[in-house]
Amino acid sequence: MPTNTTPVASQIRLPADLMDWLKARAQANFRTMNSEMVAILTQMRSADISEAARQ
Repeated sequence: MPTNTTPVASQIRLPADLMDWLKARAQANFRTMNSEMVAILTQMRSADISEAARQ
């Protein structure tokens, strides 16, 4: 699957508790919050692709 790695600016709204969780997780992984979101979403996308391949 081709991947376009050109960054696109985006703005999201998160509930305060989710933002706090993301911030803590990013700090624990020595990442920015943006990098942490990218890591989480990339991992979830990979899992979805793997699951689709098994079906």
